[in-house]
Amino acid sequence: MIKPKCLIISLALMLLASGCDHRELCYDHSHMEQVKVMFDWKNAPEADPSTMVVHLYSETGEHLSRYEFTDRNGGHLSLRPGRYMVLFHNGEMENVKERNQEKHPEYELFTPEADLLEPMSRDMTAPPRPSEVADEPVRKAPEQVWGGRYDEIEVRSGEEGQTVTLVPVEATGHFTVVINDVENLEENYDLSASISGMAESYSPASGDMTGEKVTFPLSLEYTDSHTLTARFYSFGHCPTEEGVHIFSVYTSEKIYYNFDVTGQLHEAADPHNILIVINGLKLPTAQTGMSPSVDDWSDVEDIYIEMQ
Repeated sequence: MIKPKCLIISLALMLLASGCDHRELCYDHSHMEQVKVMFDWKNAPEADPSTMVVHLYSETGEHLSRYEFTDRNGGHLSLRPGRYMVLFHNGEMENVKERNQEKHPEYELFTPEADLLEPMSRDMTAPPRPSEVADEPVRKAPEQVWGGRYDEIEVRSGEEGQTVTLVPVEATGHFTVVINDVENLEENYDLSASISGMAESYSPASGDMTGEKVTFPLSLEYTDSHTLTARFYSFGHCPTEEGVHIFSVYTSEKIYYNFDVTGQLHEAADPHNILIVINGLKLPTAQTGMSPSVDDWSDVEDIYIEMQ
């Protein structure tokens, strides 16, 4: 049994230890400064993200903290006096994830793995792909991304009204593929598509695409009885050396079509807004199509040429 005097001493030691922990955990914010963070959307006035993410780094590039604002215009942060580097972008995206945040130059936004036929409404075995792109990983296409960097913020001690203005720019390009003169097209036709040679990821620190070349599965929209359209965003194409871009169309009858659209991507007048036009696609009819129960895919019309 502990004697009363011993109990008093023990309690005193516990309180002393608790006091040390209190200072170590730094619950006293009296030495923190309020900094107003503002996002200036002059370079993307139409942008309306649900949240904005801010990563703070030390002068040596070590990750310090991550903040998320629910207001596109910004908010307030409580920061210790000192100098910081900042990376920022919009958040709450289904197809865009964050990785390598520990080091400033290595931080990336990337898209996760996907199935090649993910946009189809049924479960089917994957079709063969052209040999030039057969080994590319399949990744989801990103949502629209805005972001950037701020190389140095200095938070000064005892100064009120400190602000920093961050100016996001769009990190993604707009891609549209239009297929004209489609035969045998019906509004309920089960189709999907893919495109190869796209960028896997994006670096807010460098403001450029990163990663390896990947293939995106894409949905096809029924525009009218003779036109199909695919719209998607990308961090860019050919993140390493220039390669081949194959746009493929897949049907639920296990027939596929390949179109080489490399020239249209590489020679686009505006690399931020790229339009790809394909003229002519003959889809199978109910009489000529293959049964979905057949294991093998058929390239009824492998249009493996440049489509201008």
